[in-house]
This record gives sequence, structure tokens and C-alpha cells, in this order.
Amino acid sequence: MPSRRDPVLTGDRFSVELEGSAAVLLAGVSFPTATIELAPRGAGRARYGPLIFRRPLSGDRLFSNWWKAALKGGADSVRNGKVSLLAPDLKVAAEWKFTGARPNTLSISPLDASSAAVITETLELTVETFEREL
Repeated sequence: MPSRRDPVLTGDRFSVELEGSAAVLLAGVSFPTATIELAPRGAGRARYGPLIFRRPLSGDRLFSNWWKAALKGGADSVRNGKVSLLAPDLKVAAEWKFTGARPNTLSISPLDASSAAVITETLELTVETFEREL
């Protein structure tokens, strides 16, 4: 339970860093679900669902270039990074590090002539690890 000194955190202030890239501007992040797969002797191994990044479509081709690299199987298709949740004073309040991130789904929201909705691109990643560090 939070103490009186711990701020209540909201999901509207966050940053994402990817190895080999400048800061990544995103509209949303969905964290992977972690499950424990038990071995016969009782030791567990963590399995992670997808890490999902969502952002408005722009001229920045980071997602599509990363997707293309994954299709080719190049070394630059696997990246590490972190997601930081910021407190109201913009200091890092919580941080999750991930390793072995590789694109497995890239999607663009539908076009609709009757709507002025922002077009979004969504990149779903498979991760080897995803752990809270702070």
C-alpha cells in the first residue's frame, strides 16, 4: 500500500528509450502479461506476452524500418530498452527494462473519409525479458 509520501501515479506521463534510437515519442504503451511456467522440479521460467507501442502516424519510419529489419533477420532487428513512468514533478517514479524486443505485428488504423481521426500505427513486440527496475 502506498505511503502518504508516495504520489499516486497516472499513465499520461511516460518515456520510452530504445537502444540505438533517439527518444521514442509514443501515444501509448501496453505492458506484457507475465506468467510463470513451472518446470518439473518446481523452478519457474517467466514468459511474457507482447509489449505494444502505439503512436500517431508521421514521417518517422522507426516502426516500419524496424519491421523490415526483423523480416530480414538482421542483428539490428533485436533491441533492448526501457519504459519510464514519470511522477507529477517529471522525475522517474517507476522503470521497466526489456531485452530481446523484436517486432511481430505492425498495424495501421483504418482510413475513413467520414472521420478526421488521427491515424495510428501500432507495433507489437515479442520480448525475452520485461522487469521492473525502479
